[in-house]
Amino acid sequence: MFAYNMLRTMATPIPAWFGRKQVKETMPVSWYLASYPACRPVLVRAGLTGLAGGGMPSKDVTLRKAADAHGVDCAELIDALGSVFEARLARSLRSQRAADAKP
Repeated sequence: MFAYNMLRTMATPIPAWFGRKQVKETMPVSWYLASYPACRPVLVRAGLTGLAGGGMPSKDVTLRKAADAHGVDCAELIDALGSVFEARLARSLRSQRAADAKP
């Protein structure tokens, strides 16, 4: 039972403690990649093809700078990342938001 519980815990995605509204163009791309590695394929599909090689951009490269360098709409990047974080929102925050949405 202990081993099963350990495997189940390790297979669970890392929860996000912020949602779509907190994804900003001024955040460094390296922060997203270091904190949530699942963001890399999302950013590559959204147009940041330079990340496909697996390297880490410098810490001063923000989403806005990366979008401008790749000729990508920054709003699309923010939307793609927002979807990732909304899907990984911690259960307690999901419950709270659902309660707030009820009339």
